[in-house]
Amino acid sequence: MTNSATSNAKADISMDIRHAHFARPFPRSDDAAEAALWQPGGETFYPEAFADMASRDAALGPCGRWATFIPTTWSEAEIGGFSSASVAVGYSIDDPRFSAIAEPVIEAVVAQMIESRSSHGRIVIARAVYEFHVRDGGRLEVAGGCATFGAQVDEALSDRTLDWLYRELVDRVGALVG
Repeated sequence: MTNSATSNAKADISMDIRHAHFARPFPRSDDAAEAALWQPGGETFYPEAFADMASRDAALGPCGRWATFIPTTWSEAEIGGFSSASVAVGYSIDDPRFSAIAEPVIEAVVAQMIESRSSHGRIVIARAVYEFHVRDGGRLEVAGGCATFGAQVDEALSDRTLDWLYRELVDRVGALVG
């Protein structure tokens, strides 16, 4: 399959992220000041997107030592100041629905980087944080796989995700160098 055919196939399975089903972390703490950080606009609130409600519902509940994921909506995320570029991909790379969510999120992250002339991007995939930087001369560095909220990380899955993320980003970040 050629690159253009691959791009067209990916575009066909992507969805408008606003129509996804969302979950968000909520603290397992009675501390009101800490709980405020977890509300829309707070430091640790982020919407996590799924292509269907059954997937979202399966992802609800405890995560690591500090959080429980609860249902949320795109409207709540917008109130918190979130855009498509700050949505977490709920699926792991091994899930067949992964691309439907990951593609529009990555497009939004890269577009935001270009618009803000930033050389740094961040994405949460399957509750692990990945960061990437475009260095001088256009060299792309992708790092991460650090679990959120103290959850466990599957190292092999993290490695596959890093490889995938690098391949997806390497052609897209050229506009940041030009």
